[in-house]
Order: sequence, then C-alpha cells, then structure tokens
Amino acid sequence: MKWYTNPMDKVFKVLVIISLIGLQGLLTALPGAQPVEASGGTLTVEIVAAPNLVVDSNALSPSTYAPKVATVIGKICNTHATDSVDNVTAYIGDYTGAGAVLGTPGNYPERTDATIGGLLYEGTYAFEHLGGAADAARFVGDLAAGDCVYQYWAFEYPHYAVNSGVTIPTWGKSVKADDDLSLDFDIWAMGDGGTAMVNATHTATMRNEISAMANKIKPNGNPAGQWFNTDTSTVNVGETITTNGILYRLGNINKGFDNDNDGVPDYNAWVQPFGDPSYDPSCFRLVGVTGVLTVTRSAGNPDMIIPFENNLYFTNLPPDNTDVRGEVFYEFLALGGACTIPVSPYQEVASGSDNEKFNGDYGAGVPGIMSYAPKVTLNKIAPGVQAENTTFTYQIPFTNTSTTSDLGLVLSSGSGNVTTSLMISDTVPVGLTYVAGSAAAGNTIPSGNSFTIRYSTDGGQTYSTSDPGNQLSTAGSEVILQWWLDNLLEKHGSGKNMGEVTFQDRKERADGSVLGLGQPAEAGLA
Repeated sequence: MKWYTNPMDKVFKVLVIISLIGLQGLLTALPGAQPVEASGGTLTVEIVAAPNLVVDSNALSPSTYAPKVATVIGKICNTHATDSVDNVTAYIGDYTGAGAVLGTPGNYPERTDATIGGLLYEGTYAFEHLGGAADAARFVGDLAAGDCVYQYWAFEYPHYAVNSGVTIPTWGKSVKADDDLSLDFDIWAMGDGGTAMVNATHTATMRNEISAMANKIKPNGNPAGQWFNTDTSTVNVGETITTNGILYRLGNINKGFDNDNDGVPDYNAWVQPFGDPSYDPSCFRLVGVTGVLTVTRSAGNPDMIIPFENNLYFTNLPPDNTDVRGEVFYEFLALGGACTIPVSPYQEVASGSDNEKFNGDYGAGVPGIMSYAPKVTLNKIAPGVQAENTTFTYQIPFTNTSTTSDLGLVLSSGSGNVTTSLMISDTVPVGLTYVAGSAAAGNTIPSGNSFTIRYSTDGGQTYSTSDPGNQLSTAGSEVILQWWLDNLLEKHGSGKNMGEVTFQDRKERADGSVLGLGQPAEAGLA
C-alpha cells in the first residue's frame, strides 16, 4: 500500500512564468527555540517547523473537519563576510546526495513496513508535496554576503494507515505517544555551480489531537471582519495580497510534549495558513509572515509581547501563561490566473502533558483568494516542415496588454522585498540539437531592459547561466532555455511593453527525410 501519489508527469511547453527570485526577512525565534540547522561552507539552511502534526482523535469516524497540510519554512543564508554565493537553488524532498540535484525534489523519504512501539505500519508512507517537483525546487538567485532568504513549502501528511489489513489512524492504536507514525523531510540548497551545498532533515510525528471550541480563528482588520488588505479578494498576477491579521485564540498553553528531549515540556504553539490539501502554490505562493503573540500571565506578571517575522512555530512560552493570542499577517504572491485557493488557517497548541489540540472552528468562515487572468500574450513561430541538415529558428514574441499594471513588480512588504520577474521558458524538442549561442542572439529587448538567460541540459533539474554549446535534447535530458527579464515589462502605451526571444536548433537525418515541427505553442503562468 502506498499512501501518496507520484507528482504529475512533466509537460514541456512554452511558458510565461512569474517567478519568485528573492524573499528576505528576519526570523524572530523565541528563546530556547531549536530549529534544525546545518552548514555547508558559507551556505546554511535552517528548517522552521513544528515537531508534531494534527490528526483528529476521531479520525476513523470524524466528528470534526481536521487539517491535513503542514506549511514549513526553509531559511537559506550566506554567512560569508564578503563573497556572494551565486545561482542558489533551494529544494525540499528527499536529500540522497546523488544525482544532479543531490536528491528528489517533491518526493519525500519513505517508510515501508515500519514497526513503531510494537505496532506494524503496513505499506509505504511519505509526505506528499503540494505543487509537485516544479514547486519543490526554488531558484533563489544570488545571495550577497550576509543575506538570507525564506522559502515556504506545504505538504499533505497521512491520516490513515494499515495494520493487520485494517485501517487505523497514523497515531496508532493507543492514545499514548509511543506508537505514533513519524516521517522525515529534507531541505537543501546548492549554489556556485554545485560547489556550495548544505542540507538539513526534520522529523514530524502524527499525533492524536482533539478539537477545542475554546480555540478559535477570526479576522481582525478595519473595517471589522474584512479578511484581506484589498477591496476585493481578487488580484492581478504579480501582485500580493495580505490577510488583515488573522486572530488566533490560542488560549492557555499548557505543557505538551518534550520534543527537544531536555526533560521539560515545551509549552509550544504552531500557527498555520492552510489545512486543506486543495491549496495550489502555483496559483498563490505564501511569501511572508509577520505578526505578534500576546501572552497574558498570572500572579500579576506583565503581558509578554512577542513580535515575529518569517516564523510559524513557537516554543518555551512562559509556563505561567493564562491566555495567548496571535495576530498573524500572511502575504501571498499571485503566480497564476485566473485561479483561486482556499485559505484555511488552523492552530496547534500544547494542552497538558504529552497532549496537543487544534481549533474547533477549523475550516469555517474564511473566503478564498482569487487572481485575474494574466495580461501577457505569447506566441510561438516555428517552421512547419524542414529538410534535413537545416537550422530551425523559433521566435517567441510577448506583449503586456494591461493598461494599468507593469509586470515584474518589486514590492516592499513586512517580510522584506519580494521580487517577481517575468520569465519565458521553452524546451528544445527531443531529437534536435540546440545551436550554440542562439538563445542570446537576435532577441528584441524592450527599451531600458535586459535578459538573464539560464540553460538546463538535464530536463530542468539544474540551470546555468553559461551557454552549453551545441547540445542534443534527449528524453529525460531535455535542453530548456529561460529568458528572465531584469526589469519591469511596462504596461501598454509605454512603448516598452513588448519584446521577442529567439533560438535555433538542428536535426540531421541520414535517410533524406524531412521533419515536421508544426506544434502549436502553449502559454501559461506558474
């Protein structure tokens, strides 16, 4: 039995892509918080995530609608005093140390027929990434000395397992914690052509948790009850939308598990933006989190005010707390359109010795957010039939038809600068040879703009800014070309709203036949 499904097969097409190329902020961790961290040369990676995942105590006959998704953070930093690390890519999945990217982005470590606390979990279990392999690999760009970036990823985790041919919850057969299923995930980063690399592993355990009606979620904001910082919940591709402060009534946070094995309960809490696995990060990507925790204390002690940024997990809260409230602002970047995602926030808090709970109103009252269809048009001009030993020239014109919005915005936000860049991508058909230098020749660049070109010769697993020379595109090792605009693609009427990229390839056939290349181009946003 295999709980998860494989990621979608790759579909090679011409894409106009809004890509997140930078996300900066400051992680504010509570004293005593111990995120998973690793160092490799000047690169470091830190995993910010809770150790436990919510599985309803009534999972087999649910009386409540329980969350099934966890959102985790990877913090990638360049610790060098003076030197940058270039062309950094961050990954989540299973780090194996082998292959072009040293692992399998989007495919997580598996556990098969594991025995935990004397209980056999029959079959294979793993986390399932939301967004597939394409979302699991994030091109970060260049990291200057001392810079950090934050990437938010989401995965679905299993609620059900099999023992002796019978379905059981993933917290096992006992309410005690010793037979709960645990799974791992890895986050790693590579830069400078693979010479800089670092990885870290985090373990999360499925726990038996009750829903508590005393724990609730509701919007803040002005006007009261308005969930988002825009007049509507619909925005354009390339724009951000931020919640007006989701109010987490965390209540009294009491003991919990000793997750860090220091002999003391952790007094912890986790705030989450999504619990519904229908969330699609290619539509809206979470790019920033800010907020504040207000901790009310007993014995006349003053309230503790804890501001935070790029953090979702809090531990070692004061044991004398009597009530904790969190006001959390989630910032989403529209990557695709027209599309919509559910926003289904939830909380998980310590609730007694070796016990945690989640909010009883999970899934109620939060509207989805939507994006408009993109305003960039794209065409592809290719020869329909060509003879052998002929060079084929492809032309890809693009135009921003919007009269109100530039494309490729640099937005100032609470999480730092969020930069989006227009990117055009195409794949050299299998069996054809990319002609050296052709991706950089013959392009029409909008006035005042420029391109950065990235090349892949392994089907998109890795990219380089160096032209690969004459390169045959083969199944599994397709040649992929990407043109990234370095500045805004301005709106219609500016005279700077259009351009064209080109490249060439060849097919040499000894039998004297001709080759048809009349495939239509496809356009999309991701």
